Amino acid sequence: IVCMEASLNCQPSTSILMKHDKNDKRHELGPRTVAIAAVVRPKLFVLEDVVGFATNQPERYEEVLELLGKTFKNVEVVIFNARHVGVA
Repeated sequence: IVCMEASLNCQPSTSILMKHDKNDKRHELGPRTVAIAAVVRPKLFVLEDVVGFATNQPERYEEVLELLGKTFKNVEVVIFNARHVGVA
């Protein structure tokens, strides 16, 4: 597999929420997704989530980054706005 794309569950991380629960069960999707990518071993893996993941759920964000770093040789965080690529 050349490219694999996955999206994390954005609801527990979105900035629209007033409270962010680091123990929200939906966060389990991140480590499980990285585990699947570790088995598949694509040449390129894109993991997408809302920008609020890093600021609203820093512990979970770091957990996923650490897992990505253990799984892939190169990990790069790219933040962009859909408006900037003509999607929104």
